[in-house]
Amino acid sequence: MQSFPLPRGGRSRNIVARSPGPLRAIVVAHLDGVAEGPAANDNGSGVAAMLEVARDLRGDGGLLVAALGAEARVE
Repeated sequence: MQSFPLPRGGRSRNIVARSPGPLRAIVVAHLDGVAEGPAANDNGSGVAAMLEVARDLRGDGGLLVAALGAEARVE
């Protein structure tokens, strides 16, 4: 887990995991949301796809998955 400060205060975090072995695939999705809509409506399908790929490739090695926070922050 990578925690980081936001420009207007508060904090967000990224969740990153990597399996051992030479890197073969990187799968990234954002899991944040904004006041105008819940995060599940924002990128729920991307997070679901990331988790399915991770499940399908588990045990094969060389996978990096990252769920990112604060993707949609407004300056």
